[in-house]
Amino acid sequence: MRVLLMDAGELDTDVSVSLRREGYLVDCVQGREAARRAFGCAHYDLVIVDVCHDRREGIVALTQYRRLGGEAPVILVTEAEAIEDALVGLDAGANDYLCKPLVMGQLSMRIQTWLRRHRIGRTPVYTHGLLELDPAARSASKNGVGIHLSPREFTLLQALLEEPNRVFSRTELEQRLYKRGESIRSKAVEVHVHYLRQKLGNDEIITIRGNGYRLKMLA
Repeated sequence: MRVLLMDAGELDTDVSVSLRREGYLVDCVQGREAARRAFGCAHYDLVIVDVCHDRREGIVALTQYRRLGGEAPVILVTEAEAIEDALVGLDAGANDYLCKPLVMGQLSMRIQTWLRRHRIGRTPVYTHGLLELDPAARSASKNGVGIHLSPREFTLLQALLEEPNRVFSRTELEQRLYKRGESIRSKAVEVHVHYLRQKLGNDEIITIRGNGYRLKMLA
């Protein structure tokens, strides 16, 4: 799960360290332009916006995120006496807010609650070892690092991830990659597997000689 902390201030050292210990991938940015670039480069499962130091900057970034189609839950962090900041943020598209001083147990519980709610009704996210593929977001990553895939590479990887213990024949994969009646290049599957291995690592996709392909076995 990937989390973005915006205008974090001391959250950089407090919250980010705690979240990383819990297994989250955490990016920290300051300012709406940095946030906009981050939104364009990665898919985030949750966003935390600290509006204590600059309410306008945080609210504008939140508004831009929603206008760009960002659907991840957003939690605001405000000063205890600045409830009006939270109300403005909720109107701009935030889902929840917490007041400082933050209690990590409470923040962790809120994060888990919103992630669980957000997952309901969404297309499943497929994981296998360090690989993660989100069909709804059309994103793929390994160890949290985004990987650019062509449409057919994406389709091929999704097929393998849907049934990671199954060996797929070349014919089965061709049926996933090409529409009926569409011409198929010679050794098309082999070519796409080759490019996927270049991007994922040679050991992620195993050739079962005479049968087809499967993902590597996990220990």
